[in-house]
Amino acid sequence: MNRRNLVTGGAAGAATLAMPHLASAQPRIRWRCPGSFPKSVDTLWAAHELICRRVHELTEGAFQITPSGRARSSRRCR
Repeated sequence: MNRRNLVTGGAAGAATLAMPHLASAQPRIRWRCPGSFPKSVDTLWAAHELICRRVHELTEGAFQITPSGRARSSRRCR
């Protein structure tokens, strides 16, 4: 066992723990996610909200997706 490697490895580990959390320095991102279904379809809308909420929880609020209703198309079918 080499004591010098043990000491330098311990110092490197302590420096890693002392570094600030870099994810907090990044800006927060907010998206709006239109669904392709109306809010009256309960099961699909609940899944849509669940995914948006789960992304928010997993990223600790850094990435927020807001579910919205059907997207309005600029083209009309004739």
